[in-house]
Amino acid sequence: MSEFQERKGVDKSLVIITLVVTIMAFVWSLMDSQEFISTMLSAKNYVTEKLGWFFLISVFLIVPFLFYLAFSKYGEMKLGKEDDQPEFSTFSWVALLFGAGLGTGYVFWPFAESLWHFYKTPYLAESGSQMAYLASKGATMIHWGYHQWAIYALVALVIAFPAFRKNRPMTVAGAFHGILGDKCYTCFWGRSAEALTTVTAIWGAAAANSLGLMLFTVGLKQIFGIEVDIMGNAIIMFAIILSYTLAAYSGLHKGIKFIGDWNAYLAIALFLFILFWGPTSHLLDGMVETIGQYFNYYFTMSLFADSQNLSEGWHRDWTIFYWLWNTSWAPFVGGFIARISRGRTIKQFLLGVLIIPVCVSFAWFGVLTTATQYVDANQLINVWEQVQQNPANGPYAVTSAFGGGVIVHVIIFLSVAGFLITSADAAAFFVAIQTSYGCLEPKKYLILVWGLAIGAVSIVLLNTNGIDGVKFAGVLAGVPFLLMIWVMWYSFWKTLNEEYAVHKAKKEEEYLVYLKNKLLG
Repeated sequence: MSEFQERKGVDKSLVIITLVVTIMAFVWSLMDSQEFISTMLSAKNYVTEKLGWFFLISVFLIVPFLFYLAFSKYGEMKLGKEDDQPEFSTFSWVALLFGAGLGTGYVFWPFAESLWHFYKTPYLAESGSQMAYLASKGATMIHWGYHQWAIYALVALVIAFPAFRKNRPMTVAGAFHGILGDKCYTCFWGRSAEALTTVTAIWGAAAANSLGLMLFTVGLKQIFGIEVDIMGNAIIMFAIILSYTLAAYSGLHKGIKFIGDWNAYLAIALFLFILFWGPTSHLLDGMVETIGQYFNYYFTMSLFADSQNLSEGWHRDWTIFYWLWNTSWAPFVGGFIARISRGRTIKQFLLGVLIIPVCVSFAWFGVLTTATQYVDANQLINVWEQVQQNPANGPYAVTSAFGGGVIVHVIIFLSVAGFLITSADAAAFFVAIQTSYGCLEPKKYLILVWGLAIGAVSIVLLNTNGIDGVKFAGVLAGVPFLLMIWVMWYSFWKTLNEEYAVHKAKKEEEYLVYLKNKLLG
């Protein structure tokens, strides 16, 4: 048996490196929060200014590559052995996709982002104008369409394919098997990639969880009149950690699947309330309009690098920020998607990850952004003022404008709680897999340790500089991983072609046997 297959237990060196780096950054942020934020801001501005063009073209190219892969000769190959079957139903699989860390973003941003682009429109139109209304729809949807999901799909694919197809450990190092061979699991480059990935996953997950915490604390105030301070945030996060730990003990197929399914039901209930209690025809018009504006601005916004400084840094603050933030989530979101996708063909997997969530985004963002702009334009509630104070006010304000009382706010509250649990579990579960030499069923105490680490960083980010602290952490965590994705991409291509040659030979052999049996009767 190969060396990488024999390694079991806890990867102590990776655990130590990850904890040391996380604790050092954690202590620094506590000891000198202003210096911490100032350094992150300077670093964020530098990398987005100097490497913005690279980030834009990198993410842009991933989308056509994945669609080509889905419809190419490689599409029929499975993530696993030829006789492997999917572990989860399509509904549960899709619910888990969103629960992996994106659910809180889907509740958080539709009510705030479109208004931001309407009142602070980029180069496309005059702020607050009729054209700004359309531009705001296109700008919002660009950030929640194919590009975002393509990042997660690519990372999931390069991790899942060698792990399931070649029976390798599910570690990020395995994604480099195409160029390093079996030594990828033990050499300096492979081990460095694992360390970078675990640290990126913790900080990316913490940034995602911070959004959920903001929604959760606003919900406590709206429903129960409870103001939450830093100690309150700590208590909430500890309760979330306990909840997902209990879910983790029941297993991926029970606790997390159950919560993921109920998250989906609650989100559907929220969507239907806004659709049918709001101006339904107008919202459906807006949804269709959103799809049109997305494709209208697809190329111009995806590749807008602002060489003439037309937008005063809008592309850095939004588009590049999103791509790097999505990349910082990619290790744990992509890793978790990889874990739940065994048995699907490459075509099923890619079209499932790219088409289904994006269609959900078209409906979700189309209706919710239109509802938000309708409420604001008709002055039912001053949503713009509220989201400027705290973007997490958005969903509660809009539902209140349509007559949503405590019950609807509780639905939002429970949905956020569910997404927090599943996203925290997805991130901690992924890091635990990485620090267990790729074992698909890591020790429960490791999941708890990484959950505590993610929770602690989330609280610090949120209380250091609010949403800006969350953004800076997400951007900086994504930079090194996006650079690494290019190498993983190339390695995967080599592995894919090697496996396709084996796959093709096997299919030809099976066909010859079939012909022989047919002819000889």
